Amino acid sequence: MARFFSIAFLVFLALNLACAAPPPAEPPSDLLFPVRVNGSVGLIDALGRMVVEPRFEVAGTMHEGLIAAAEGGVWGFLDRSGNWAIAPTLGDVDRFQEGRAAFVSGGSQRIEHRDGQVMDLTGVSTRARRGGYIDTGGEVAIDPAFEGVTAFSEGLAAVKAGGRWGFVDPDGQFVIEPTYAEAGPFHDRRAAVKRQDGVAGFVDPEGRFMGDFTQVYRFGEGLAAARVEDGTWGFVDAEGEWVLEPGYYWAGHFSEGLGAVRIGANWGYVDRQGTVIIEPQFEHVTAFSEGLAAVKVRGKEWGYVNMSGEMVVEPVYQRAEPFVGGLGAVKEGASLWGYVGLDGSVVWEPSS
Repeated sequence: MARFFSIAFLVFLALNLACAAPPPAEPPSDLLFPVRVNGSVGLIDALGRMVVEPRFEVAGTMHEGLIAAAEGGVWGFLDRSGNWAIAPTLGDVDRFQEGRAAFVSGGSQRIEHRDGQVMDLTGVSTRARRGGYIDTGGEVAIDPAFEGVTAFSEGLAAVKAGGRWGFVDPDGQFVIEPTYAEAGPFHDRRAAVKRQDGVAGFVDPEGRFMGDFTQVYRFGEGLAAARVEDGTWGFVDAEGEWVLEPGYYWAGHFSEGLGAVRIGANWGYVDRQGTVIIEPQFEHVTAFSEGLAAVKVRGKEWGYVNMSGEMVVEPVYQRAEPFVGGLGAVKEGASLWGYVGLDGSVVWEPSS
């Protein structure tokens, strides 16, 4: 016998089925990430969904709600919808940090960033090319008068003037005069610097120098890697005192409770007491980020391990970058880049 249902019952059934369906997945972060498709760059969310269709020459990852992108050989910043929040008129830009972004005037030649944060124009540009800073409205906050610029960190930015590095505040006023041969961003109220005589150490926001090393790296979680004259590395505290004595062949910075160290030919990880947590077994490593670290397995490629040293993403990639906003950028072949998630799933197949 045929069965008939009233319209009201069908509507009731549809509503209940809709309520029973699983809610749409939420991305692990609200960041957008660049992907290249057929030579053009678009932006995806952390679930791999295309948010801004590919149409740009180059684009970076979102920082402080803005995305550096290039069109016609010049740079500007996009909003989340892919519209120009700051028109592309700049020769080169870095990401926004603390409401300021470094930019380069005088041409559209792309500058290679050292450590992802330093644009040093010395020797690679004409005299007309100088670095300065813009604010989030696209206005010049600090005039382009420097030979080198870095991202702001903890209220200060390292800049190069007269061939030497110092530190300016958000108004462009020198807080620490340019006297150093090298300088990096502040972390944990300390910036890694090298004096003109070759002595490396750290400077605090008041300009006080500490340390007597041959090389240093940035602070992380209150410790910094430092090298002494015999070539070995250890970790010092904020006053430059040894916490882990020199004895490592190489070392990186601490992150999420672990520091990367090289013992002999291999890299592993130690805790703040110097206890080996992940045995040295890798050819190269990165710091931990969001619970995972990129590692290169000897005789293989790059993958990711968790904090127990277990392989979460198999070592099949030519390069792997630290996780940001729930995604890790991975390289396949000569120029194909994609993303993997924290569970090891492929979120975006490597493409170009």
